[in-house]
Amino acid sequence: MRAAMQSKAFKAFFYIAFLFFGVYFLFSVLPQTLFSDDLQVESISSYTYDRTVNGSGIALKYETKIYAPEAYDYIDYQIDDGSRTGKDSIVAECTRAELSEEDIRDITELKRKISQLQTTFQSDILVSAYELDDDAKEQIVNYMDSLWNADYAAASDYSDLIQILFNRKDIKLNGPEDYEQQLQSLQEELDALYTSLSAHNFDVSTDYAGYFYSGYDGYEDLRFEDWAKNDVISVEKFDELMAVQPTSLDDGYVGKIQDTPTWYFAAEFNTADVIDISVGKSLDMEFNIPGVGTKKIPFRLVSKSADSQGRTIAVLMCEILTNFEFEIRKADCRLITTTYSGLKVSNDALRVVDGQEGVYVLVGQKIVFKPVEVIYSSEDFTLVSASSATGSRTLKENDEVVVGGKDLFDGKVVNVG
Repeated sequence: MRAAMQSKAFKAFFYIAFLFFGVYFLFSVLPQTLFSDDLQVESISSYTYDRTVNGSGIALKYETKIYAPEAYDYIDYQIDDGSRTGKDSIVAECTRAELSEEDIRDITELKRKISQLQTTFQSDILVSAYELDDDAKEQIVNYMDSLWNADYAAASDYSDLIQILFNRKDIKLNGPEDYEQQLQSLQEELDALYTSLSAHNFDVSTDYAGYFYSGYDGYEDLRFEDWAKNDVISVEKFDELMAVQPTSLDDGYVGKIQDTPTWYFAAEFNTADVIDISVGKSLDMEFNIPGVGTKKIPFRLVSKSADSQGRTIAVLMCEILTNFEFEIRKADCRLITTTYSGLKVSNDALRVVDGQEGVYVLVGQKIVFKPVEVIYSSEDFTLVSASSATGSRTLKENDEVVVGGKDLFDGKVVNVG
């Protein structure tokens, strides 16, 4: 009897559970499966697009070549490329000796350690040990980031800086005596190495203040004034300029220096591409620099030549000079004529409702039409801005815009599967 009652109770519970899940499936799962709207949405974001025209040309600078006073076999630069240096400053230390690769490695490593210790003693002694710890932690993060980005030159610099910070903390806690002895010992070891190699060392300084670069391309003697007339370089002169061959590297060359950051780039463009650009306008140009990638550099348009069979020579002036700009000589370029900024949407997301362009945005389970103004359109995307600055119909970054879809209208409630 008791077993029969338990069986009936189980059956009743089973039927109730079955009914519950059946109702849930009928009113929730089934409509989602059979009647959900096949909608694709994309989250929109701000985007900037540069319209460019292609050109090619040559950089004209004001470089003065620096030579060593005598022949050398090994050179150790004391400043980085692109750095500004003062008049009579030492830019390199030269060695006259027959040095093997092992000798050069030994000298370089000793100089690196000496430089670390010298920088340690030159640092601010008022900084606390806690501040040194914080600085070291920050530089360790920078060191790991540079390794991750395969920037091994930066990683080496951060490694040296970390060691200097550790040295400074140790000096702060235990005094400088051990490090003073290390510095003296390293200097004696370097002097002994030079003596054993019968090496003769001498410094090379510059007679001018300016921006230093150790590279050489053979066009250092080209001057803007020699090729321009009233700041204009004609098509004929440009062709002569581009035909100039580089000069060979002279013995004893150490580097070059330019006293100001001003330089020029003369470039050929199709006349139709630059006809509407006014002289005096500030423009950006892009260059591909080996080992760096695309570099955007600001210029000002100084002049445009007369048209010659669809060719125009534009002269642009730049007032920035770093190691990147020093590397530019004969180069292809991309002149940015117009920059567009807005919200980037797929072309399939654009609609016209009652003569107004806009997009449908998914808000919860409701479709809302938000009017826009088209800023720029290409084959792949469109940049837009919101037609309304305030209110619920203002298109904003991260809105979920509906792409494609059928039978859509403002206010429609949809089931998104």
